[in-house]
Amino acid sequence: LDSNNHLVRQESEKALKQEMAWASHISCQAVIAPPPTRECKNYARAIYSQFSGFGNTSIYIHMPLLWPDDPEMGTDPWETWNDLRMQCEHHPSLLVALEITPDLPDEETLSQWTCEPVRLVILPTSVFLTNSSGFPVLSKRHQNFLRDLFLHNVDVSISGRQRHE
Repeated sequence: LDSNNHLVRQESEKALKQEMAWASHISCQAVIAPPPTRECKNYARAIYSQFSGFGNTSIYIHMPLLWPDDPEMGTDPWETWNDLRMQCEHHPSLLVALEITPDLPDEETLSQWTCEPVRLVILPTSVFLTNSSGFPVLSKRHQNFLRDLFLHNVDVSISGRQRHE
């Protein structure tokens, strides 16, 4: 949606409209949109335009706690989310699917996310450690952050390959 190529942007927006129409048709509660780029003006416009025509279908924006090593992103994902949310006029159907990363940001950033409309937590299997008994566990910081998010009634999705048997 934020491509520099006009044709790619047009086709992406067309695909988004089709996906939203299908989600609405099957009474899907929400769809998950991929993370925006840092300059998300066109992305925000395209997302915001979907709220007028598709009933009660929410849009969860997939946001990582930390960007992957990408020098072009250059900023905190929360800042990108905040820009997107403001450009979409704080629409109540614009929510967050927050992907937990193996490394966590500082406590201030984690606290910011607990104040956002996070409805889905995506836990990649790469976040889990192996305890002395061979079972998957989360670090204490991950556990504490998830505990804070659970106070807001989030759903959890575990993604990735199975790493423990």
